[in-house]
Amino acid sequence: MEKFVLVAYDIPETKERNELIEVLEYYGMFRVQFSVFLGFITTGYFQEMVTTLKVRFFAHENKVLIIDLCKSCSSSLISYNYKIPDKREDYLVL
Repeated sequence: MEKFVLVAYDIPETKERNELIEVLEYYGMFRVQFSVFLGFITTGYFQEMVTTLKVRFFAHENKVLIIDLCKSCSSSLISYNYKIPDKREDYLVL
């Protein structure tokens, strides 16, 4: 089962912020704003990602918000100048 997830963050340290971005991209999330990522992720990977973010980025000055959006919520999102996908997009890396 897949979840549609939104992750927003405020991480002041550039090195940590870049590491967080790499982790989010690893889990198939894609950037929609400077500090906001969206993506479809399986339930198992969702739990793994949440644990990874908590362990690696739990410093007091870091703020990370993870929102698991239900189907009804995700279908009611409004976006200007950005198409919110309605399913996971798979890519082949060569």
